[in-house]
Amino acid sequence: RAEVPGWPLASLARRDEEIYLPGRGEPLRLPRRSAALKLLQRARDEAGGAEAARHGGEQGRRHRQVEDGPLRPADRLAELRVSVAREVGPDVIVTDRPVARAEAGTAPVAFENRPLLRPFEGLASFVGVPRYGSIDPTPYLAMTLPVFIGLMVGDLGYGLVLLVALTWIRRRWPRASLVSALLPVGLLAAGSTIVFGLLFGEAFGDLGARFLGMPTLWLDRREAAIDFLALAVAIGAGQVCLGLVLGVVNAIILRQRETLLSRVAMLVGLAAIAALLGWLAGPLPSSLGYLAAAALVTSLAVLVGTLGLAGPIELIGAVGNVLSYARLMAIGLASVMLALVANELGDLAGNVLVGAAVVLLLLALNVGLGFFDSSIQGLRLHYVEFFTKFVEPGGVRFAPFTSALARAGEPVRPAATGG
Repeated sequence: RAEVPGWPLASLARRDEEIYLPGRGEPLRLPRRSAALKLLQRARDEAGGAEAARHGGEQGRRHRQVEDGPLRPADRLAELRVSVAREVGPDVIVTDRPVARAEAGTAPVAFENRPLLRPFEGLASFVGVPRYGSIDPTPYLAMTLPVFIGLMVGDLGYGLVLLVALTWIRRRWPRASLVSALLPVGLLAAGSTIVFGLLFGEAFGDLGARFLGMPTLWLDRREAAIDFLALAVAIGAGQVCLGLVLGVVNAIILRQRETLLSRVAMLVGLAAIAALLGWLAGPLPSSLGYLAAAALVTSLAVLVGTLGLAGPIELIGAVGNVLSYARLMAIGLASVMLALVANELGDLAGNVLVGAAVVLLLLALNVGLGFFDSSIQGLRLHYVEFFTKFVEPGGVRFAPFTSALARAGEPVRPAATGG
């Protein structure tokens, strides 16, 4: 039972962990894993320890430990102390202790990223919160998702249309939380689309080349489909291998020996397969081919030893993950071809107004489909092909203690006192 001037009374039954409040007949029952319940339990235990110390001749001893997790992220502990002292007074106990390895699975996770990366936190944790202490996937998503969207859409005109649309949405709904959260993502995607449009020499399909004389600075997607495909697969190989490297780092951090061995074996196996393909194609010497074959056999043996029969299947799946990035080429090629078809149909209309209407309608459809499809497929590549190589799922999203009490329908601020 606790009594602080200006605060309501509460008692916590030890056997069933029920919370009794004055004027309420039925006790308040919080979930066993509730952050609010854990904080109340710790407050009760600390109060009992302080009382025992006082009766033991240690009256006046100040307990100063720090509690990480339910209250606030650890790097904001000083701010928490100041806030509590201002609201309650200086005679307050704030406890802190490191998270034990056994508690890592239930420790709350709060993302801490730079302002430019924060809009991507919701997308990075959409399918699951990473485990406490593991690598945060947010920076990697922020670096590559806009690039993927730009690579697939790759049109200067489409990027400018998205930029104008985002500006209008921002002015139309300036206080909408969803707009504020996703606007930076859209702006980066628009910028990436404009850059790739300049590199590809595309503005509303071939209209930029027709009327503005836009040159192709890097790659003509209409004529270089094979090169575009090779680029997409190379991007896939790089991102999948990066995911496995991050998975190795995660396994070291979390002390997962079998996971560490399996991911190293996966990396070796992918490199061996690439070397074998190069040997079979001709450019690589025979000695390297034999070495790659030996490395592949060794990696398969390690995978069987760590993952069982699922190990070789995982390696084949990783190869499939790399090839899945061919969708970067497929969606990009479909976008440019639809724009070309729209422009050709406009030329065949025979009437300027009808032709312009046809072109505008089909290009508007292409803009909408292009950004929607590229966003979905870009996220899918990250969630399925990339994140599965290193993200440790099972984390618990951080929620402040006050939010837990508010959800329970109880007051979260002390009652006002006279003065």
